[in-house]
Amino acid sequence: MAFASRKFQRIGIVIVLVFTGLYFLSHQSSSGFHDRVSQFTGSTPDFLQDEATSSTPQSSPSTAYDWVFQLINKSKPSVGQLTEYKDGEKAKEKFATDDDFVFSRKYLSNLLNIDDLSYRRLKEAHASYMADLEIDTHKSFHADDSKPSGEGIVFVGGIKFSWLALIGIEQLRLLGCNLPIEVFIGDEGEYEHEFCEVILPKYNGRCTYLPGEVGDLAEKLDAKISGYQYKNLAFLISKFEKILFLDADNVPLKDPTPLFKSDVFKKHGLVIWPDAWARTTTPKYYEIAGITVTDNIVRGPHKGKTAKDVNLLEDVTFHDFEGTLPNPSSESGMILVDKTKHCKTLLLSLYYNIFGPKLYYSIFSQGSAGEGDKETFIAAATVLGANYYQVLQPFKFIGYHYDGQFNSKALGQADPIQDYKNFLKGSHLDETNRIVNADSAKEPDIQFMHLSYPKLIPFALLNDNEIIKPGNEHVRMYLSTTEHAGYDFELRIFQIVTGALCKDYTGPTPISEKLIGLKLKEYWGQDPNTFCPQLIEHTNWLKNNPE
Repeated sequence: MAFASRKFQRIGIVIVLVFTGLYFLSHQSSSGFHDRVSQFTGSTPDFLQDEATSSTPQSSPSTAYDWVFQLINKSKPSVGQLTEYKDGEKAKEKFATDDDFVFSRKYLSNLLNIDDLSYRRLKEAHASYMADLEIDTHKSFHADDSKPSGEGIVFVGGIKFSWLALIGIEQLRLLGCNLPIEVFIGDEGEYEHEFCEVILPKYNGRCTYLPGEVGDLAEKLDAKISGYQYKNLAFLISKFEKILFLDADNVPLKDPTPLFKSDVFKKHGLVIWPDAWARTTTPKYYEIAGITVTDNIVRGPHKGKTAKDVNLLEDVTFHDFEGTLPNPSSESGMILVDKTKHCKTLLLSLYYNIFGPKLYYSIFSQGSAGEGDKETFIAAATVLGANYYQVLQPFKFIGYHYDGQFNSKALGQADPIQDYKNFLKGSHLDETNRIVNADSAKEPDIQFMHLSYPKLIPFALLNDNEIIKPGNEHVRMYLSTTEHAGYDFELRIFQIVTGALCKDYTGPTPISEKLIGLKLKEYWGQDPNTFCPQLIEHTNWLKNNPE
């Protein structure tokens, strides 16, 4: 959003609206921000009216989701975990723009060991699942007995991730985003009563609790579910039809509300953002999935060449052939998806994720950087021939220079609306996977900041000298973000963090003050009183030393 001035002002405008017992308080922040701050102070937000408040999670799981798990169980691959690599070598970690190594068909075919029997069983199971998807009549990736509706933002929480999500949620409200929010909790041990039933409702938010919705999933699928597998399940039990998913450590730089009405989303229904890494999927995946890969070179430096010109087996990047997924690989820290339009895409990506840790994560990445769920969505859409858009603009490494070295601390991902406009003007990736913008194109703004290394765990930031170096030297971790945001992003983030944890510091909104007593499990045994003095000192330093 635009900011009219950088002067600190004190503005208090209170508008009270009554909607069936719900009061929304929207006002300018009393701490000097120029954003509109939205605070929800009613007893229960509209979309939470059907959720009973209790001290324990829901205990009456629905069977309305069982159709999904029955589909998956019918086509379970009878294959042991894929862990063996030929010569013990996993795929190299290279950026997609690196030109000093070729991820050829020969190279990628000689990493993960998939024996003939495992290959046949994987192929048969995949074909069986695809056949069932073909005849399945469900209209949306949701429960049998209800329909999803509306737009909303989904995080996966639990333990430290609930704390990280809380930072992003407060930032969303400071940006003026009023969309309802869900935080997915996958396990009873990760459920926080105060977080789910006291704090989140003040943000027009709710927890979605997996065991309470579907029952004992480990029993239904005969598999332990955790980590990367949760994302798909968060989509499944979400009450929203159109979802912006954000990793808990992924913080918006500007209001994402316009994304839902954008041309790129309306046309494709699935927007994915790029990773920096080269794609390292085994060629056997395409055979397993029934995807035809031809010898036509449609991308890269050898585009248009034939076997007469170049050694197709050794000298051509495999993912430059027609039928393969293009470089670069994908990042799944943010996904924009319509779960009705992409019902089958989500069903297939869920299949890949349920069998991900044992099978498909290795098949997609072969042990290379970021192995996990990140390729499952683009792969599923490709197999099904479904529409999707992967943002062209590479992410920016955000960080600072110290002792002569650049320290990357976050990834800045582009605004997909602006990126898509550039694509329509002719912007494209060149033969080395670098962006080539059309003459009239302007580089897109940063939309999201993935604050992944390090995560915003205050005592860890201090113990690891991330924000205060030896000799009490304070540093900014996210240089150059002010020019992209139009406000001091890093200061705001630390005001949120410090205001939420430290009783002697007033955060950017009254909501912050209500978070002081929150007993998130990440902080058990960590008394904020021990690190708040340094945290307050650093936050004040950021304020007194603007970028």
